[in-house]
Amino acid sequence: MTKRLLLFLLISFSVLCSAQNETEGVAEASKYSVEVRQRLNHFFYFFVSSIEQTADSIVLASNDHHIDEYAVHWKIYAVSAAQRSSFLRDSVISSIDMRVFLNQMTYYFKSGIGKDRFEEFTPAALACSKMLEREMKNQVMSLIGETINIAEKSTLVELYVSEHPMRDHYFTRESTVPFFESLLKHDQVKLKKLADNISENIYDMSDICPID
Repeated sequence: MTKRLLLFLLISFSVLCSAQNETEGVAEASKYSVEVRQRLNHFFYFFVSSIEQTADSIVLASNDHHIDEYAVHWKIYAVSAAQRSSFLRDSVISSIDMRVFLNQMTYYFKSGIGKDRFEEFTPAALACSKMLEREMKNQVMSLIGETINIAEKSTLVELYVSEHPMRDHYFTRESTVPFFESLLKHDQVKLKKLADNISENIYDMSDICPID
């Protein structure tokens, strides 16, 4: 009787510890996700402010009404694209997608169809875009850190962007689902739930970045 009681107590204690560990793990993951979301939200508003200030400065400095119009378009379409990336359901997936979008915007002004968009004022837009990339790394991606270190490897991001640049001035983006699939295939991806998170967000991402 004593042995059975002892065995029962040991099993009960083991179950309770396992349940407690699972609960703590879920709580920690939830806290992490909330913090990433908070940082991403803060960055989004910083993004909006930076784009607006740079676009307005171009309008003030320019005497060309076409450039003025293009600067206003930049504010509208860049902010719209960033908003769609920032508010995917999963905060980590959303952060990576924003990271890719920022690189696409830099490519647009540096080597893409937007390199002459603002004529002599294009370097101001390019500088703003590069600054936003740095701030995204510092404010958001630094928190994610080693968990998805592959997302911070510029070669993979730049390869995708060079093959999928923005092809119009409305900042229309192709689906980034293939990019996330390439992350899953890479042996350095350490985010265990990345596959599940991608599958949960594919509908949102396909709607945001229509698959041709």
